[in-house]
Formats: sequence, C-alpha cells, structure tokens
Amino acid sequence: MIRRPLFGYFRIINMIKAASMGETLVLMETSDLEAELKAAQNYKLNYCVGPPSFIVAMVKSELTKYDLGSLRFLLSRGAPLGKEVSANFKVKFPNIEILDVSTTNTLIF
Repeated sequence: MIRRPLFGYFRIINMIKAASMGETLVLMETSDLEAELKAAQNYKLNYCVGPPSFIVAMVKSELTKYDLGSLRFLLSRGAPLGKEVSANFKVKFPNIEILDVSTTNTLIF
C-alpha cells in the first residue's frame, strides 16, 4: 500500500518493485487511517509504505476491528521514528516489523 502524493523516489521505487515482482499494489487516495487499515485487511497486504505519522496514528488508534494478520512489515521513511513510538508499536502490533529506512542508506528486499 502506497499513499499519494507520489513525489519523491521512495514511493516510486516501491511501486516499480511491486510491479516487477507481481505483487498487489494498493494506491491510497487519502491519508485516512481507517480506510488504510480496511485496505490492508481486504487485500491481505504483506507490507505497507508510510510516513512516521502513519505509524504514530496506528499506535494511538482505537481501531481494533481490522484483521492485520497478513501484514508483516511497515516501511517508514521521511523522519526517524522515536524509540518510544517503536516500542509502543511493538506492544500493540507484535507481529509487524517496522523498517525505519530514514536512517539507512540501503534497503534490500
């Protein structure tokens, strides 16, 4: 799942990766957390690309009705995640790993 707008290379690279590997790509028009969680459930997404604000919203959200069992990775880009946010995310979503690529130069799939 990738959210618009599509400026910056990171989102474009992930779209090319998804297309070249035959993955399902969900392009979101808005930054609506409930719509994104519903899409993750309905399309059984393995990974999602989003800014740190998306991860913070997931941690703070009371939305627990969505089945995110297929979601394994969240790729975060834009700003480093704080240790507290990462720790709280792991408590709430123990089966989803955050890949904070804002602090790394290379990401290998």
